[in-house]
Amino acid sequence: MPQVFMIVGPALQEKFPKETVHTILNVIGQTLIKVVEEAFEIEGKHDVAFTAVPALYAFREADIQIEIKYTVGEDEYDMGKPFDPPTEQKELLIEKIKKKMKQTFPGYSVSVWIRPQRESLFKHLGE
Repeated sequence: MPQVFMIVGPALQEKFPKETVHTILNVIGQTLIKVVEEAFEIEGKHDVAFTAVPALYAFREADIQIEIKYTVGEDEYDMGKPFDPPTEQKELLIEKIKKKMKQTFPGYSVSVWIRPQRESLFKHLGE
């Protein structure tokens, strides 16, 4: 399961009221989920999550940090191969994220990391 994990720095949090930040994050979260699904060719799987957390303090760091994490697994999406998108797909994803973030947050710095989780195990323990 890919996860979009966003760290929102103090510069953005201080500019807008908390409710506005929540509304913006809701919209950008849904947008980034779609971008990840398209780039990783898993549309319709409903398997991408979004989490945003506030940074209490950031030094020499982007205003908005985005990590795309996913487990490198055993053919989760019936593609006939383990899920591990090639470098070209990851680079395309970064470019698409950069474009969306520049449109949504002009004037703020953004960093994007693609972080495959190898030799890891994910289990959803809800319900």
